[in-house]
Amino acid sequence: MAHQNIFPCIFFSILFCVFSTVAQGARTFNVKYYGAVANGRTDNRKAFLRAWMDACDQKGVSIVYIPKGVYMLGSVEFAGPCRGVTMFFMKGDLRAPRGAFLNVETWLGFRYVDNLIMKGGGTLDGQGQSAWPFNQCHKNNNCQTLPIVTPDYSPNTDGIKMGSSSNIRISYSKISTGDDCIAILSDTSNIDISNVYCGPGHGISIGSLGKYTNEKNVNGVSVRKCTLNGTDNGIRIKSWESPISITASNFLFQDIFMYNVRNPIIIDQTYCPHPPCNRQTASHVQIQDVTYRNIFGTSSSEIAVSMQCSKKFPCKNIVMTDIKFGHHGTKKSLKSYCSYVNGRFFGRQYPPPCF
Repeated sequence: MAHQNIFPCIFFSILFCVFSTVAQGARTFNVKYYGAVANGRTDNRKAFLRAWMDACDQKGVSIVYIPKGVYMLGSVEFAGPCRGVTMFFMKGDLRAPRGAFLNVETWLGFRYVDNLIMKGGGTLDGQGQSAWPFNQCHKNNNCQTLPIVTPDYSPNTDGIKMGSSSNIRISYSKISTGDDCIAILSDTSNIDISNVYCGPGHGISIGSLGKYTNEKNVNGVSVRKCTLNGTDNGIRIKSWESPISITASNFLFQDIFMYNVRNPIIIDQTYCPHPPCNRQTASHVQIQDVTYRNIFGTSSSEIAVSMQCSKKFPCKNIVMTDIKFGHHGTKKSLKSYCSYVNGRFFGRQYPPPCF
């Protein structure tokens, strides 16, 4: 009988060697070695960029390391492509200058980077409150692309927005914002989101898609073990009514708790945030192979599941397993609404499925 344990031992040893080799092969680029100062006042853009460029230029695994402390950081973009796997290991806190967003679109951006890992437990302080009094979008009709939502003093503030990206992992994060907590855009694949707390905000969204002519497919998004509290939407897929043809596929939403969420599960292929919109045709975005599993909580509206798919490209292979919502604060019955959906359901379903 002893020989039966040989293979597991060999297998474990191989795994241990592989992981040890990766750890030993990683190079660390400490921003302090590049001149970063953790006093909360000195702008550390140059030091951070130099550390990033050296790490990005390395093959294998490289780590941009931010030790504990408060680092003031002006508007900066960390650009790729990088030659290997790059980890942004943030033990310290990054703080934007006061009023940093009056004349720039992005405070902290990552662009053209594959195989990016972000971790460490530090915090991002955008100092947004210092800029909000200068924003007149709630009074100016020309600012329709910047809606004011809950909270009303943080307009158009996507927490994390990604496009043209792959192999991204987001975990153990708390995102409170006035727009999407996480937005996943065109040409994105292999995204893993887990243990994220979202609220307030617009939830976790794939899209919007189908607005621009050069868009590409979105494939392979996993959202697991997340909590959404008091958000406008829960988990959402949205596309414009346009002739832009792409595929959005292979999505998993699993083990998600929602509390007092207005639209817990939503597919919206008639997306039009600021009407009137140029409704050229039914959406040409093909949504398919989407699984919802063990999603539960309370809805603040009577329609807990809404799937408005495209008449020309109906949603395909939508699978729902163990969905259970109650109406927040009341005993009202809940409903599902579907159009042009091809799917299956298993286990408990409340509200009752609509396909």
